[in-house]
Amino acid sequence: MLNPKDMHPSHTSGAVDKRNDIVEEESNKNDILPGMKKDVQPTNKSALTLERTAATSTVLETLQPLSEVCHFNICVAIDFTLSNGYPGDRRSLHFRDASGQYNEYERAIEALCPILSRCASDNKVSLRGFGIELDGEDNNCFQLGEEGEVFGVDGVLDSYRRTLKETFVMSRCKDWSDVIGNASRFAMNAQTYAIHSNSERNYTVLVIFSNGPADEVTKAINALEEAKSSPLSVVVVGIGETNFNEITEMLEERNSNSCFVNFRDDLNITSSFAEAALSKVPQHYEEYNKNFSHGHTTDKITEPVFSNYLSRGYQFSLCLAIDFSASNGNPRSQQSLHHFTDGKLNNYEKAIIKMVTMFIKYDTDNKVPVRGFGIDLDGSPNNCFQIGNKSEADGIGDILDTYRSASQQTFDMSLSKDWSVVILNAVDFARKSQNDANFSGVHNYTVLLILSNGPVDNIDATIDALHEVASVPLSVVVVGIGDSDFSEITQVLEGDLGNDVITFVNFHDDVQKLKELEEVALCNVAHQLEHYFI
Repeated sequence: MLNPKDMHPSHTSGAVDKRNDIVEEESNKNDILPGMKKDVQPTNKSALTLERTAATSTVLETLQPLSEVCHFNICVAIDFTLSNGYPGDRRSLHFRDASGQYNEYERAIEALCPILSRCASDNKVSLRGFGIELDGEDNNCFQLGEEGEVFGVDGVLDSYRRTLKETFVMSRCKDWSDVIGNASRFAMNAQTYAIHSNSERNYTVLVIFSNGPADEVTKAINALEEAKSSPLSVVVVGIGETNFNEITEMLEERNSNSCFVNFRDDLNITSSFAEAALSKVPQHYEEYNKNFSHGHTTDKITEPVFSNYLSRGYQFSLCLAIDFSASNGNPRSQQSLHHFTDGKLNNYEKAIIKMVTMFIKYDTDNKVPVRGFGIDLDGSPNNCFQIGNKSEADGIGDILDTYRSASQQTFDMSLSKDWSVVILNAVDFARKSQNDANFSGVHNYTVLLILSNGPVDNIDATIDALHEVASVPLSVVVVGIGDSDFSEITQVLEGDLGNDVITFVNFHDDVQKLKELEEVALCNVAHQLEHYFI
């Protein structure tokens, strides 16, 4: 995303200067752009402070119970489209004079954001803008402030005011869908992170300050419908002469997670405005909690993340690597983790069935490259070799047949265990898959599933390989088979790559522990996927 100074294509553009000159020449005319103010006097900050105090005490009674049961996140999006008027024009809704009086955007932000900040767990606000042109194209979601995150209402106002001082081209098209989609991904990202870190639940509120309904009403409605599967409420605050009748009528009976209020309707009744804007947030949370949290399965949390990307044309690939090193035991021995018994699955087979099934449903073509590691070939360790006669196995049944056939072959098991070669092989696969997808105008994300009965002997080589993983769209999930202890490598990785690219879980027969394993693995990958593409 773009910081304010980066988002404007031409600070000295003749076209922009000419356009600003035209606005100044027309400032004495009577014609008013749609949505621009005619004769509304801004209010100073001292008057707002009294109103804010009354608003806070009233609305906090509604929101406080929610903030006590979940981690509360705030997102704010501000409309910079042409219908607001150019900030240098006194009639503009963005106009600020030298006296320090507040314009309507500032009044609305000052009325609402302090209340939300009081509920937010860390007082941080994810801040976005929409409605400018960048290189001739509409930009409907760009960052404001340092890396798009500010502290409290003062941070929102300071970043907003700095942006107004920049030179930019205002777009004629008003589109909310990108900021709604961005907030939806933010909310799901925060939720999946909370799940895999065993912290409290997350809920996000997006407040859109806009001087009119979206021109692309269908796109906005579709974005709101998709956002219903995220822990997110959308509050749209109308600035100026705004009419939301069309979109509210279209959303009626859809059980929407959105609320539309006009700031001007309650210009002198800040408490009433804030209550109208935020009163439905607890209801939205309860609805989401009922549908996606109580008695949820892992799929209900992670499915929206994967489905969201699949619906946008993203592709997914799965790679599998299996440990054949000597620590597993000779497959002919009954004590071996690779031993086959009629009518009974070994732990590698069980892990393939459970873990591959969990991920392969997202795979675009259902074909999986299967690799092995941990054998000796001509006296040297071979830590990445193709299993089976085909470069890719076709579905879960073919994967199992390929594994069983390989395990019954005669081979020398290596005393050393090294994941780095199969990881680097997956890096090359992920890079090629992404390049092929880009050629078709889409993206690809790869998951490497490593089934291994213990930690590697060469930790440094593995860490070096994982640093390569961080540069491509790839997640690594290591599933421990047998008595695996990954504590040493996880301690080494802590504070370095952490959970950004790799997840360690131990396979269990126990149903409850298996459910927890699936939840950690899927939620981590969903978090990593979101982190890479956002």
